[in-house]
Amino acid sequence: MRRLLLIAALVTLACGPKRGPGSAGPEVCPDLTPGSHAFRVAGEDRTFLLLMPPNPPPKLPVVFVWHGLGATAESMIPRLRLRELATTAAVVVPQASPKAKLGWGYGPDGREDGAVLDRTLQCLVDQHGVDPDRVSSVGFSAGGFWTTWLLMNRTDRLASAVSLSGGVWPPLLPYRTPSSAIPVLATDGGGNDIYETRTTTVHFDNNTDRLLSSLQADGHATVHCRSADGHRIPTHRTALIHDWVLGAHRGDPTAPAAAPRGCVSD
Repeated sequence: MRRLLLIAALVTLACGPKRGPGSAGPEVCPDLTPGSHAFRVAGEDRTFLLLMPPNPPPKLPVVFVWHGLGATAESMIPRLRLRELATTAAVVVPQASPKAKLGWGYGPDGREDGAVLDRTLQCLVDQHGVDPDRVSSVGFSAGGFWTTWLLMNRTDRLASAVSLSGGVWPPLLPYRTPSSAIPVLATDGGGNDIYETRTTTVHFDNNTDRLLSSLQADGHATVHCRSADGHRIPTHRTALIHDWVLGAHRGDPTAPAAAPRGCVSD
């Protein structure tokens, strides 16, 4: 009997625990080819879309794109013409955790979603030799708040940030001086750029103004584009967004693209 128990224990150790449905397995890098990927990071199963040239050259810039609350990673691709951007960059579009009530981790401490950026970037460096000095973050709405969190807490990773209807949102997301200056492009939809629930009203134009005034006081180069389009992705600014992220280099705090008509630079 003892012999049988020993054999059973050895089999269990050799095989390991069974994975549950949809599990991404241990925290190892997936084989990063263009398409959808699942991996385990910070103890949680996560997914992301990866777009890049089929035979990527080394030193590609990397652009992380974060969707809004209730949206999907896939929905960001046509709105920001990400397949076009991915002809000259590696574009990573994570899907928010279904556990996250706010979409992304800008509320508590950002540990899980910060780990998604850190781990995915390291996997891309290891497998494809992307340029760690040319990493940018782009986010809309809740993803814009998350990009704000990243530019305040991950300037050691980022060359630039693009906040689309984001900004700061005290007391949940107050301003915190970044450890170094990076250029920031911010857009909002004016006085109608509002998100409302039964208990909360978010004015993204005011949040964007708060962020930019604080960044300018801290010496960041900024470009601000305001429209009257309300709370929606500014698809008419796609060319500017592409130029911004492709021209950014870590350690260069100057704006990587000139402010077009209707936008203000500082």
